[in-house]
Amino acid sequence: MSVWDLIKAQKFAEACTEADAEFTRNGDIFSLRNKVFALLQLKRFDEAASVAQRIIDMTEGSTDADFIFLGVARWLNHDSSGAINAWQAGTHSKYADAAGGVEIPMLLLFAASKVDDAALRKQALETLQKSVSAESIVNWPGPIAKYLVGLSSERELMHAIDSQSTLHEKQKCQAEFYLGVKCFNNRDQTGFRNNMKLCADHDIVSVVKPEFHLARGECKNFGSC
Repeated sequence: MSVWDLIKAQKFAEACTEADAEFTRNGDIFSLRNKVFALLQLKRFDEAASVAQRIIDMTEGSTDADFIFLGVARWLNHDSSGAINAWQAGTHSKYADAAGGVEIPMLLLFAASKVDDAALRKQALETLQKSVSAESIVNWPGPIAKYLVGLSSERELMHAIDSQSTLHEKQKCQAEFYLGVKCFNNRDQTGFRNNMKLCADHDIVSVVKPEFHLARGECKNFGSC
């Protein structure tokens, strides 16, 4: 079985072993990225951060997703400042999401809300507001950015989710996370918890999305995961 097959079967320890073997055989960086997902599921956050940093070093930080998951590992390891630093560093990467790089400011908005950093929150929202005028904002996760800056409704956001089953699962996971963030900022703790729980309960294919892991961390904090 491939690393991804093992992850889908929720055999995370075996996936880590196979990831190392695959990388030794073919040097494929995706094997190590899959290992990060498995390590996060195993709650081996220090190791996940170490592998993410190794990927960043090997790729010269060309892809923002590697900084994103470095930040996730640090956040779940109770290092909020380290997570924020990783996410901010990722804004300089050559490659970002299809909407033009909105995932990192969305994550920074979440972090700012949780640590109550008004300056960081203002900066994240300003970045998103600039991003929503780009043509690429029609691509996912652009609809989330538009929702967060108040340019679309929850109904419009959910309608923008792709109907293809795997994409639907992953995009709905992300959308529910940020519905929860909006609830948190509106002091709606019930809505925040409910949306985090919905996000955390998605199919294992959502393991590729940072919000899936962060939502599980939030659920653990309030005892429902």
